[in-house]
Amino acid sequence: MIVTTRDRLRYLKAALRSLEGQTLRRWRLIVVDGGSRDGTAAWVQKAYPKALLKRARGNPGPAALMNLGLRAARAPFVAFLESDDLWTPRHLSRAVAALSSSPALKASVAGFGIIDARGRRVETRLRPPPDPFFKTVSGLERPFPFSTAVFREEVFELVGAFDEGLRWHGWDVDFQYRAALRLGAGAFAALAEPLVLYRKHAGQLSGLSPASQRGREALLDGACLLRRYDSRFRANGLK
Repeated sequence: MIVTTRDRLRYLKAALRSLEGQTLRRWRLIVVDGGSRDGTAAWVQKAYPKALLKRARGNPGPAALMNLGLRAARAPFVAFLESDDLWTPRHLSRAVAALSSSPALKASVAGFGIIDARGRRVETRLRPPPDPFFKTVSGLERPFPFSTAVFREEVFELVGAFDEGLRWHGWDVDFQYRAALRLGAGAFAALAEPLVLYRKHAGQLSGLSPASQRGREALLDGACLLRRYDSRFRANGLK
């Protein structure tokens, strides 16, 4: 289980409590800290001494943190929990059961609810519209929050790592497009049950101001992603 974080100690504590509450008990925790300044690393070492703590230099972005965790992973299944999200108790057990039902299934994607900064449920109609291209290649309605997915380890050998060139935006969608194109629609198990709680809050990258330096970089990442898949978007009626 790979948890990436930077300066989100308050949320991280809740995320790890949700991991501890899983009905599936056999897992290894890897925490990847992207240069936190709020005492995250010291707290993890004290509260979870058996966890593998990996520290990135500076703030290299989410994709680099994911890859750092991946290089340390040694298990048949790999799951990512973003430090501001929560798992309900049956998330891992349901995902592993689904993947174990057929070797053709390479990834399990759970349904999710949405919570605010205080952990309160909010209106679920805030989801983005369906993505025709992604549905064609994956069988899923739209790209998904990474906290909802559990992958077979072999997926990363087949698809490759996260693109660190997309530093702030699009790295997750890019990986999902590549995985869908490489694995095919029959490789994804869609679990309708909302087993994950996705947190919407002001500190997310998606809330960056375009006027900020990181916001401008995120817009450039988005433009790069659009150019990369432009022909495929157009073929599926997207402009």
